[in-house]
Amino acid sequence: MPGWKDEMKVTVLKNHPAYGVTRDGRAWSRWKKNGRKKAMIGKRWKLMKPVKRTIGYLMVTISDVGRKPRGIYIHSLVLEAFKCPRPDGFVSRHLNGRCGDNRNRNLKWGTPVENAQDKRKHGKMVCGVQCHSAKVNEEKVRLIRRLWRNGVSQDTLAQQFGIGQSSISKIIRRKSWRHVRAVRN
Repeated sequence: MPGWKDEMKVTVLKNHPAYGVTRDGRAWSRWKKNGRKKAMIGKRWKLMKPVKRTIGYLMVTISDVGRKPRGIYIHSLVLEAFKCPRPDGFVSRHLNGRCGDNRNRNLKWGTPVENAQDKRKHGKMVCGVQCHSAKVNEEKVRLIRRLWRNGVSQDTLAQQFGIGQSSISKIIRRKSWRHVRAVRN
C-alpha cells in the first residue's frame, strides 16, 4: 500500500519529459524560462492548473520542443504513466463515475461498451427526454409502438408525431428509446 510520499512522487511522462503526474491525479511541469532564451526543462516541478471541460473532465495544455501546444486529458496522462499506453480501441474509465477524480486507483482502460455500462451504472447515461434534442417522450414512444402494432403505417406515425420515418422505425425496432417498456395492465 503506497504511503503519502508515494502519492506525491511525480512520475515523468515517457513521451513528454518536461511533464509528470502523481498518483493522486495532479499534473506537473518543469518548464522554466531562461531569460531571453526559449523555455527549457528545469529541475523543480510546478503544479499545473487544469481546465475543466464542459463535460467535467480536467485537461492541461502541454507543449514539447518543436510542437504546437495541445490539450490533453489528465486521466489519459495518469493511465499512461501508471498503467500502460492506451491499447487500440480502448477508452479511459472513471470507476467511481466522477469525471474530475483522476486518482490512479479510480482509472482503468476499457472498451467503449464497458464505459457505457459504467455510465449507466452511475446514472450518467443521457437517454430519452434527458437528451436535449428529444422530440418525443416516453408516453409518446409507447403510443407509437402500440399504434404500429395495431396497423398504423410508419409514414402516418411520422406525420402524426412530427418526426422522420427513420426515427419511427428505430423506436419500433428498439434501436432508440430501448429503455422504455410497455405498461402492463
